[in-house]
Amino acid sequence: MTSLTRIRQLPSGLLLRRAVCALLAALLLCAMSAAVDRGIRMVHILPLLFLVGCSLFLWLKEDAAGTPVKGSAPSGAISGSRPVPKRDLRLDYLRLLAVVGVITIHAIDALFPFLTTEVTGEFAVIRDAMNPSAMKADALIRTCCLGFNIVYIMLSGALLLPWKEERLRDFYLKRVSKVLLPLLIYFFFYQWQNGQLFPLSLQRVGDIFRMFFTADIDYCPFYWLIYIIISLYLIYPFMRYMIKDLPYGALTVLAAGIILFSGTVAYTSFVFAPVIGFWLGYAILGYWITRPESRRFDRFLLPMGILQAGVIARMIWTSERYEDYIGRIVQYTPIMVFLVLGYFSFVYLLPRKLLRDTSLLRFFGRYSFSVILIHWWALYFILGRYYPHLAPGNSAVSAPLRLFWNAFASGGIFNSLYLLIQSMLGTHAGLVYLILADVVLSLAAGALLEAYFLKAPLALWDRIVNCIVRKLPLRESRNNN
Repeated sequence: MTSLTRIRQLPSGLLLRRAVCALLAALLLCAMSAAVDRGIRMVHILPLLFLVGCSLFLWLKEDAAGTPVKGSAPSGAISGSRPVPKRDLRLDYLRLLAVVGVITIHAIDALFPFLTTEVTGEFAVIRDAMNPSAMKADALIRTCCLGFNIVYIMLSGALLLPWKEERLRDFYLKRVSKVLLPLLIYFFFYQWQNGQLFPLSLQRVGDIFRMFFTADIDYCPFYWLIYIIISLYLIYPFMRYMIKDLPYGALTVLAAGIILFSGTVAYTSFVFAPVIGFWLGYAILGYWITRPESRRFDRFLLPMGILQAGVIARMIWTSERYEDYIGRIVQYTPIMVFLVLGYFSFVYLLPRKLLRDTSLLRFFGRYSFSVILIHWWALYFILGRYYPHLAPGNSAVSAPLRLFWNAFASGGIFNSLYLLIQSMLGTHAGLVYLILADVVLSLAAGALLEAYFLKAPLALWDRIVNCIVRKLPLRESRNNN
């Protein structure tokens, strides 16, 4: 029985859900393309529709076969069910908090850039009109949320450092497929959305690859965090062997040493700074704090985290400028270490009945990486700062495109609600809305694009790799003969 025959036998309800999701992804991509191109250019839209169609076919093929297509993206589709492996719910909630925390940082920076840098014009007017205490409170929230960048590092250590029988080849290929390739595709996405992709040429593609691998990330500055995580991936498999048989007592001493040296590195000129500190140290701390034996420290680490928040508040309230306090807090300092460990202890001390395994939590966990990758676009889309060439006052824009601007390019209903809330309830109410709207829009858009856009190129990549890998043992056996 052919795949097409099996697909025709699928339930009509499932076919309809798949088709609707694919249609939404196609409409989103077409709207983005039209906004960048100032009109409909089929030469740009047809490749997008082709990828959506291929992704839809892969999902239907999986549904018909009853198992995922070999080499396809592992996340699952928006509609339909997929078996979800049993996970520690506390880590899922920490990931959720980390995503919201990172979005909060960028939302605050977008609305109140004067908290971290000198400004003029409109932002200077907003700064002068704000209550100084409110500005200090915003700075406190932003600084505490910086710890959620570290939570990502620690979660990667918690999930990938525990011993697992896995070949180096499999580990690295999986990271390329699940992390590096989506990161690269979204890098092209941000070039595209900022009008820097077309006209497309080999030289332009080469320039974009060079920018990606040299961290020239003006259009997606949040990439720095993912670059650090990828660099840690390079050594995680070897670290597994190093800590596999490490007694918990020795691991605790190592964790204490990492915390101790964070202080000597940050506040002294002590020359013997350990190589295992900084980002790798955070990954090891993530592995340590999530061990069951570490629960004995939660009632100590939570008050210590609260104390660090108080220390940060005092630094902010007694400082005149951002530069006066930020260097004593981030990145590798005892203040930040204990603050982040306090986040972990807080979640681990919550009663288990509060940590429910809901479908929304699983959905968010499944697409959390896509949420992070697209949240920067969603943030500035809601603020109406993308596609400035389609501004309503631009006389060169035709009437249909002006209608399109009102419906999509200016942020649509998201931007309208933001402006309404800001005008009626104030800037900080607008900030709260902006954070929530960014989470919702990033989750919806990220899930659609991962399931019905990224799936096809990632499946193609994995199939190519699988074909190459299958030939390796044959070559080895021929050499042995």
